[in-house]
Amino acid sequence: MFSWLFRRKPVGKVVVQPIGEVFDWPKETILTPCDRLIFAVPSASVGDDETFGDIIHCNDDANFAMPESDDKIYIQLESGMSIWLSRSVQAIVLGCDDDDLSAKRIRVTSDSDDTN
Repeated sequence: MFSWLFRRKPVGKVVVQPIGEVFDWPKETILTPCDRLIFAVPSASVGDDETFGDIIHCNDDANFAMPESDDKIYIQLESGMSIWLSRSVQAIVLGCDDDDLSAKRIRVTSDSDDTN
């Protein structure tokens, strides 16, 4: 009955994502930053009849911004906070400060990971 509770969690792999480069983010793929960062995803990924919580699943302490002058949703996460989306998007990683241009380490976990 509760077998899902005891299922072995995929470990994932750590990748290094350069700041400002677009990357494909498959739906239900969990990203856990090893460094503090901001994910930018298209605002069109959340439909008119949907809320952020329908599409974006992350820690309650994440910070969101959606400037009216931009077509992106910005999600700031601290190291160790996980996030996944209900649909595939193209996203960008940004630094949290204007002078933060270093590539960011992100743990990528998906159901297709080989955990054996």
